[in-house]
Amino acid sequence: MMQTKPNSHLYEERRAAILEAAIEVFAKLGYHKVTTADISAKAGISQPYVYRFFESKEALFLEVVELIYDRIAVEFSKAEYKNDTLLTDLITSYEELMRRYPNEILLQIQTWGIAEENVQQLVKKSLENLKELVQQKFDAAGLGDTENLAKDFLARGILCNLAFALGSSELSLSNGGRV
Repeated sequence: MMQTKPNSHLYEERRAAILEAAIEVFAKLGYHKVTTADISAKAGISQPYVYRFFESKEALFLEVVELIYDRIAVEFSKAEYKNDTLLTDLITSYEELMRRYPNEILLQIQTWGIAEENVQQLVKKSLENLKELVQQKFDAAGLGDTENLAKDFLARGILCNLAFALGSSELSLSNGGRV
């Protein structure tokens, strides 16, 4: 049974360490192959200790998925973009995330193919939220068909993820946003 200690700084640090270990292990081995023993070994804790923080591997994975998409949203939300630099600034923000969190990019790609309903619902919701956020940025910049621009931007981001996973600079978005 999962215990919660919301006021404990140490509890939150250990929980964050488990999440970071889980990101790395899930990215390398994939959701279905990973065990909580793999995650606990990476985090340097006992396997039962993982269950003090997360009730199941799926619950841990769902939190990891939420974390990786939230990091993107936070990065996109940080700055006020002007219409003449918006696309470049969004691309730069995302490429910085790719440099800082390469395992999260690999894990994102994996989430698109996981059949579990809870995972699919979370990924769908997360992508819809990112689309809305990007669309709001485009609206604020006074750009035209912002819904389609936002969809196009996310599609290009997905292509960028695949290029990253394949080690292909030919598909980079740094060339002014053209793929």
